[in-house]
Amino acid sequence: AWNSFSQRAFSSTTSAGVASTYFQVLSLRERLLTAQSNVDAARGLLDVIKARFDAGMSNPVELAAQKAVLANAALAIPALQQQEGEAMAALALLVGRAPEGFTVQARSLEALSLPAVAAGLPSDLLTRRPDISMAEANMQAAHADLVAARAALYPSLSLTASGGVQNPAVQAAVITLSGVGPSLNIGAALLQTIFDGGRLRAIRAEARAKDEELVTAYRAAILSALVDVENALGALRHLDEAREFQVENIAQSERAFEGAKLRYQEGSGDYLAVLDAQRTLYTARDQFSQYKLARLQALVTLCKALGGGWT
Repeated sequence: AWNSFSQRAFSSTTSAGVASTYFQVLSLRERLLTAQSNVDAARGLLDVIKARFDAGMSNPVELAAQKAVLANAALAIPALQQQEGEAMAALALLVGRAPEGFTVQARSLEALSLPAVAAGLPSDLLTRRPDISMAEANMQAAHADLVAARAALYPSLSLTASGGVQNPAVQAAVITLSGVGPSLNIGAALLQTIFDGGRLRAIRAEARAKDEELVTAYRAAILSALVDVENALGALRHLDEAREFQVENIAQSERAFEGAKLRYQEGSGDYLAVLDAQRTLYTARDQFSQYKLARLQALVTLCKALGGGWT
């Protein structure tokens, strides 16, 4: 039985690792496209400066500066290619394939269909976690009444996508778990309720100590599960709140760059303003790719915290 729980835990960890690494590969491919787009923009601006220079409207400083910008933009590509290769090799290892010749077809994160985090996910989904299952198996082996144990130790609450580190429902559930608080005492009445009302256990110190140890381990598994889910939900909530600002940042950065470039082409703009706008746009696009990766990885963490995916 213990091997079964260990296998489930290993399978869950491996699945989460495969998903997370796969998303990382796609994110790096997106960032490569962004880096290449930045190189193209820098090259396009260099052509504009050359034309202005030939017409006597620009100076050698601007020309040299843009050549340096182009070279610096190109430097980002080999570094990202190296990271993509390392992530691809790690993914091959996780799925048991040789790195040589291994690849994936998808090119970006955009085509992925994200699982919805529906409101009201019942807390009993946590019973699928291997650590809780193992704790319950230990309790059953000691002739514990699992129905009574769950009623006494397992909180009744709904896990929702709006959860977070300040979620009152989770805090209340943790506080009201039996044995949680200043005393941290299990209590004789609770032990008797869980272990067949005390009828099948001799009133001996070592028996009581063993009962307390099992109940404490079960309670600790429940608390660990709640904390994991709470943290994952909180991360998702904060990331979802940031999405609007991420999208707006890209939209305004694109508008600023196009406007600055157009004014410069017409002779009424400043080269440094164009340069600054280009850097801001590249940063915004690169940050958005990393943001999407962070949200996907948060979903993976939530699935793992819940003991796997759900229907």
